[in-house]
Amino acid sequence: VNGVTGVGKSATINFILNEVLKSEDPNAPWQSASMSFSAQTSAVNLQEFIEANLTKKKNTLLGAAPGKRCILLVDDANMPEPEKYGASPPLELLRQMLQRGMEPSGESEGGFFDRKKKDIYKEVRDVVCVACCGPPGGGKHEMTPRLTTHFHCLTVPLLSADSMTSIFTSILAGFLSTFSQDVRSMARSVVAATINVFQRISAEMLPTPLKIHYTFNLRDLSKVIQGLLMLESANMDTPTQLAKVFVHEASRVFHDRLISAEDRKWWWKCISETTKKHLNQDVPEAWHSNLFGSWGDPKSDSYKEIDPAVVNTQEILADYQIDFGVQTSKEIDLVMFDDAIQHLTRMCRMLRQPRGNALLVGVGGSG
Repeated sequence: VNGVTGVGKSATINFILNEVLKSEDPNAPWQSASMSFSAQTSAVNLQEFIEANLTKKKNTLLGAAPGKRCILLVDDANMPEPEKYGASPPLELLRQMLQRGMEPSGESEGGFFDRKKKDIYKEVRDVVCVACCGPPGGGKHEMTPRLTTHFHCLTVPLLSADSMTSIFTSILAGFLSTFSQDVRSMARSVVAATINVFQRISAEMLPTPLKIHYTFNLRDLSKVIQGLLMLESANMDTPTQLAKVFVHEASRVFHDRLISAEDRKWWWKCISETTKKHLNQDVPEAWHSNLFGSWGDPKSDSYKEIDPAVVNTQEILADYQIDFGVQTSKEIDLVMFDDAIQHLTRMCRMLRQPRGNALLVGVGGSG
C-alpha cells in the first residue's frame, strides 16, 4: 500500500485487521502482528520479530496458531538504509520469506535460515504480508522489483479539497448537532477555514535545511478538527466563541511548529485573513495568547477557556504541585511563569486526545 504521509494507510489497515477481521479475538480465524521499520532496522530485528509472533510447529517450521492464518503488517517498509551494494537486508529477508522454493530441493515454502545453526532452514507457512510505504525521498528509499513482484500494489491518493470538506463537515456537523443553532450553522465554514489555512501553510511554509520539520499533511488537518471535538455545548453558545476556539486549535497544530518570529508573524496574518473571510470574525491580538484546557477548574474535566483574568492560574498550579508532593512524597516548587503555563496547557491538550503524543524540542536547560 503506497501513498504520501498522512493519507491513512496504516489507520485503514489497522481498522480492517481489528474491526473487520477481528484479529485480536482469540476465536477469529486470523491473527496479526505489526512492526514499523526505521532507518536502523536490521534483518536480525525482523527475523526476531517474526519468530516471536509465530508458532513453532516443528524444528524447521514456523506458522500461525493452529486453525489460523497470520497477517504480518510492515509499516514504513522502505525506511531501512540500503547497504553499500544497494540492497536492504530486512527487505531481502522479507522477500526470501515470501518467495517459494528457497530450499535446494526447490519445493519449500519461503523462510529463512537459523541464526545460530546455519544449516537449518526454517519454513514460514500460513502468513500473509501487508506492507505500507511512502514515495522515495525524505529518508525513504526505492522498493526493488524483486520484492514488489510478490505484492499486489495499491495506491492511496491524497484527498481532494471537496473530499476533505465532505468528510470533516460530516464529522463536525454531527458533533455540533447538540449545540445552539448559531454554532451549528458554522460547521461548514469552520471546515473551509481549516482547509484554507492547511493549504496555505503547506504551500508557503516549505521545509528547508534549517526547518526540516515544516512538513504538513492530512494528520495536521484532522488534529484541528479533533481539537474542536473536545468542546462541550455548555461552554460554547456563540459564533465568536467557536471562532476563538478554531483560532486556538489551528494555532496549536500549525503555529507551535514555527521556529522564527518572522514565520509566526506570517501565521497570525494568515489566520486573521482566513477567520475574517470564512467566519466573519476579526482576530484581536488578545487571542494570540488564549488558553484552553481542562486543568483550570479542579472540579470539572471540561475542555474550556482558561481566562487568567477570571481564574487564578498560579494558585491552581500551586495546589497541583502540593497534591503531587502528597501522592509521591517528592516536594516540587516550580515557578509557573506565563510561557511555562502556555507550554503546560499545550501538553495537557495533546495528552487528553486519543493517540495523543508530544515531541518537545528545545535547547538544553529550557525545562
